[in-house]
Amino acid sequence: MNHLPWPRNEQYPPLQIPYVCGDLPDFDGLDFKKYPIRRDWSTPEKNFQWIDTCPRITGKRVQNWLLSGLLHVFLGYHFKKQDFIAWSSSDDIWIIDSSKLPRICSDVINSIQHDVRLGKIGSSARKNLRRKWSAAFSEAKLQFEFYSGNLAVDLDDELMLVVSPVPILLQSWKRLARRVFWRDEIPIVEKADLAPAPLSIWRILDEHWCKSQISSLLQLGPFLNHYVSALPRSQLNRHDAGCSFSRCVANNVDESTYNTRHVQDTCSCVLIGTDAGRLADLIQKNHIPVIQLRLVNGEPKMEMIAADISMQYMSISHVWAGGLGNFKANELPSCQLARLYRRLDALARLRSSRPKLESFDFRAQHPGWLGLCLRATQALQMLAMKSAARTKETISCIHRTYTGPSEPEQLPPVYFWMDTLCIPVSPQHRKLRQKAIGNMALTYAATDRCLVLDPELERIEMRGLTPLQLNAHMFCSTWLTRSWTFQEARLSRAWLAQFADCLYNPNSRANGVLNYRLYSDWIVNRSDAQELESEMIS
Repeated sequence: MNHLPWPRNEQYPPLQIPYVCGDLPDFDGLDFKKYPIRRDWSTPEKNFQWIDTCPRITGKRVQNWLLSGLLHVFLGYHFKKQDFIAWSSSDDIWIIDSSKLPRICSDVINSIQHDVRLGKIGSSARKNLRRKWSAAFSEAKLQFEFYSGNLAVDLDDELMLVVSPVPILLQSWKRLARRVFWRDEIPIVEKADLAPAPLSIWRILDEHWCKSQISSLLQLGPFLNHYVSALPRSQLNRHDAGCSFSRCVANNVDESTYNTRHVQDTCSCVLIGTDAGRLADLIQKNHIPVIQLRLVNGEPKMEMIAADISMQYMSISHVWAGGLGNFKANELPSCQLARLYRRLDALARLRSSRPKLESFDFRAQHPGWLGLCLRATQALQMLAMKSAARTKETISCIHRTYTGPSEPEQLPPVYFWMDTLCIPVSPQHRKLRQKAIGNMALTYAATDRCLVLDPELERIEMRGLTPLQLNAHMFCSTWLTRSWTFQEARLSRAWLAQFADCLYNPNSRANGVLNYRLYSDWIVNRSDAQELESEMIS
């Protein structure tokens, strides 16, 4: 289906679906459901008799009836077989070519809407058309589900290709029907109710996807199953055993065997930690502990301070299976802290020279006295940050003017919160640990930005990838399989994911990045993204 986007993956090039039903007569345009009976493939008493014992004969019938027949029903006189087949000189065969499908669907919509405006199509004609489309859709859905559930496991690679366009066409019907009829005039069919293409499932299983992720992928519908199944996967996300369809355990960590990792496996630098007493004192006094991190001559220097109303600090959301945790002490290797500084410094530079507090409608979220207090706090914070920005610019100018070469090279500090460094781990601070965990919602809500660190995403180069592929990688990442990431991403004012070469903000349109929201209305629920991604999402 070459009208759909395809991820950049050398292992799985774009599909070329062979056209195998050329020796069969074309669909006759009559009743869709009774087509197998007219062709003597089945009898009225046996609804599924058209499925032949020979898989290749059945594959031809699937393409002739459930693909070409559906196109004929949906597109009417706009359907011409030559528009949907093409000659492949590389493989020396005829293949399915769907590149014209978006344009032809647009012609169908415009034609129907034009006839409605002119009065050529009345309410009864619309009702008949809706009944015809719904009957064909329901029958094709039923027949393909029975076919894919009973015989698709015996198909070879070529036959998987032959039948793969059918569920994608069924989902395309939803968008076409929504543009022609009102929402209450068409049957409600969820994407999850549509059977996925057998080829998509085979690829997902072949790449050893986590069972819980497979369960989530089936909710996306055939379009995105088709796309996501071709994503390149690293060895980090291959789950062979232990996971179930409701729970992923592959990235759970064992406290007794856990080791904090260095940037390089051969590195043996020292671990640098925070003052446990200072950390406990701040939590006891109901402060939010924040790390002030500097690089002095390339060496990281940390100090634990209390967050105040004028401070813009960042937070780090990470998966402990990536090696940035520590069960024994609030410490991290020096090499990891140096890398964290560089990443947080890059994130801090994305702000404007005069920071602004992002507006938030506290009145709608928190009515009454609580909303009034929060709005007052917001106003005070904006004034304090503007004053701090002016002071920082003045000090920076003085520093550049009077700092001599004899002083050590000292870069500006970054302020951040991270559970590994800011939640006590010693047994004597058990109650303070529970208190700090209970305050995590407030901690993330007060952060300026959240940096997402995922081991698999950090190996993917963002350059050259489309926004759809970037969001697909985000959806399939280990970070998104953990339940607490919902809190961290939703409460932060903004969050960005670290890829191998740069930061990625899924909620920004800057630099061509589309505004996909990963949780509440991400690709799964969007109905208007088809214009944004080449008729991909319905």
